[in-house]
Parts: sequence; C-alpha cells; structure tokens
Amino acid sequence: MYGCTGSRCWGSKVPCSGALDRSDWKHQWEITQVMAPGSRLAVVCGGSGGIGRAVSRLLAERGCRVAVVSRNEDAARATVASLHGADHVALSCDVSKEQEVQKTFDTIQKTSGNICYLVNAAGINRDALLLRTKPEDMLALLHTNLLGTMLTCRAALRSMLHTQGAAIVNIGSVVGLKGNAGQCVYSASKAGLEGFTRSLAKEVASRNVRVNLLAPGFIRTAMTSGLREEDWGRSIPAGAIWRAGGSRPGCSLPLGELLHNRTGAGGGWRAAVDHVGSRALPHLSKYQQ
Repeated sequence: MYGCTGSRCWGSKVPCSGALDRSDWKHQWEITQVMAPGSRLAVVCGGSGGIGRAVSRLLAERGCRVAVVSRNEDAARATVASLHGADHVALSCDVSKEQEVQKTFDTIQKTSGNICYLVNAAGINRDALLLRTKPEDMLALLHTNLLGTMLTCRAALRSMLHTQGAAIVNIGSVVGLKGNAGQCVYSASKAGLEGFTRSLAKEVASRNVRVNLLAPGFIRTAMTSGLREEDWGRSIPAGAIWRAGGSRPGCSLPLGELLHNRTGAGGGWRAAVDHVGSRALPHLSKYQQ
C-alpha cells in the first residue's frame, strides 16, 4: 500500500481512505488510456538507461508511443527495440545544448505529432567534496541536470499547450531536498530543479498542463554503480535499494500518478520517494497556485 497525504487522495475530488494500492493505480491509468487509445506521445529524455529506460518501458506498456531521447543513439535504438508496441522512435540529443534540443523536438513534432507527456530523466553525477570539484564538472552537472530540463520543457511546451491532458515529470532526487556530503553540486542541480518545476507548474496551470517533480531515493543504475556496497549500508536501510526496471515498483507508481490526471488539472506536485524497508512511501506536496 502507498501512503496518502490527506483526506483527499493526491488532488482528486474523491475522499480517500488513506492508501492507494497498485491495482487501483493501474485501473485509473487504463481509464485514461481508453479515452485516447494509442494516440498519446511520450518523450523520455535520458530514456536509454537506468530510470529513463524503465520509464520508457512503463509508458510503452500503457499504450503510449514513446520517443526515446539519449546522447547515445545506439542505446536509444536498443531501448526502442525492447519496447512493447509499435511506432516508437529513437533520437540522439545532448539536452545541455540548445540547438540540438530544438532540432530534436522539431523532428518529433513533424514526424510524430504533438507531445502529451514529457519525462526528464537525463542526468549525470560527479561526486566529490566541493574543495575537490573541478569547475568544468560543476558546469557539466548544472548544464545537464538543470539547464537541460529547462531547454526540453521550453521546446516541448510549444506542442503540449495544444494537447489535452498534457503533463511533465522532472526526475529530481531526495538529495536535492535533504543534501548529502560529497554531492554539493549534484544536490544544488536537483534543488534548482524543484524551484524550476514549482514555477513552471504555476505558469502553465491555466492551460491545464501539469508539471511535477519526482524525487526518488537511491536506485541502483549505471550512474550509481561506482558506489561501494559498504557505503550504501551507512545511509540506506537494508533491502531498500531498488534496481531500475527490476521487480520492485520503484518510481513507476508515483510516476503514473503524476502523469495522468488523478492529481488534478493544472498545477503540480512533488513526490519524494523515501525508502522504508521494502516499501516506498511517496510523500506528495501540492504546489499552491
């Protein structure tokens, strides 16, 4: 079961008993898809690895056409080949470069139509104490993790404003909310992402576009593979490490809630997914209008 933050469930108008199970979430998602079967286009930036790859698979399984955007075109093509369904596309793009982003989204618009969902999962990490962090690493982190999301949101919104039920989910991090030694710049990039998401949610709420932030805890991916197992145990409860695309639900449940309109029309939410034993508790906070 997944905890709810109030008497009404995550922005819906229906009183909630305080919990939402996976079958109910899946049912709600399927209702949304029946309303427009096979017509919804989802763009996943950073969609070829880790969280992004798992998100791409989730969206494809739910009937979306998926545009997988990655710096590595071969990896993007491999992800597309593994997706359920048809009409998926792979594109190469460095989200930190404005011209590449604009060209990529122009191509998506011309070949696949208007975008309904945008998930920003592209990100890099350069863990080091601040005194040992090189200026070029600082810039790389901020350009990819923060500026990249700004650029993709701006490019996607041009078509999303004309799409009913459009939604954006930016993948942040619990580190951006709580901080962590050795991750000053990474934490700053993710904290900035929350401020950006809050502001953009208010800008486009009147057009019924939802903009949300998902802040997961530790998930084992290629980006975190360099961490030693003994380091995990000092800050993460036993059994609480997720593997993207594995058997545990990971980010998929709150992601589904944030993408479809169970969270309400317009505005935005922050879902901070903390790890408690073998369970994930998404704490959702509404961005006030």
